[in-house]
Amino acid sequence: MSRSLLACLVIAGLACPVFAVPVPKAAAKQFTFPTAVGTKWVYQHEDGKREWTEEITASEKRDGATLVTINSNLGGGPSPATFLINTEGVTEKTLERFTIGYHILKFPPKKGETWTFETPIQVGLLAGTGRMTIGDEEEVVVPAGKYKAFPVEHETTSQNGKELPKPEKFTYWYSSQVGEVQRSGETYKRVLKTFTPAAKK
Repeated sequence: MSRSLLACLVIAGLACPVFAVPVPKAAAKQFTFPTAVGTKWVYQHEDGKREWTEEITASEKRDGATLVTINSNLGGGPSPATFLINTEGVTEKTLERFTIGYHILKFPPKKGETWTFETPIQVGLLAGTGRMTIGDEEEVVVPAGKYKAFPVEHETTSQNGKELPKPEKFTYWYSSQVGEVQRSGETYKRVLKTFTPAAKK
């Protein structure tokens, strides 16, 4: 779903979703994200009064990677974001008309791994720069169930080229074969209410 505009959209409940490549049983411990069309997530605000649905509506294989489109119903209409999933991790490519272009998660997730991000300055986008850091895998309990998930801290230190007086921090929890199960900031938290894998063909 929030990253600047992303931080704003995240507060609104948008952006940064989820994806994955089927893996053989022998590689059961490999971290994966859903990529099949029809995969659906329903998230709710911790107060239980607001809900968002996100669904994979397109999936295309490209040179060993998979490009997926995830639509959110936030605001009453489809709000598309695209993500590229490969062996290196998950890159958010676009959010609506904006270019994002940085990793939101790296594979395999490793505690302490960190990398910088930078959103290009664009008209209508509050562009941010900062750092992402993966924490230790932990158990997360949400309405959809109990998951083992890696927390990824998203720390924005500047916006539109100006350093913030205080970094803005959000944390996203990602679980293998499911994707994002929870995210939170200082005044915001959303959790996974239901997860529905795509129907098998």
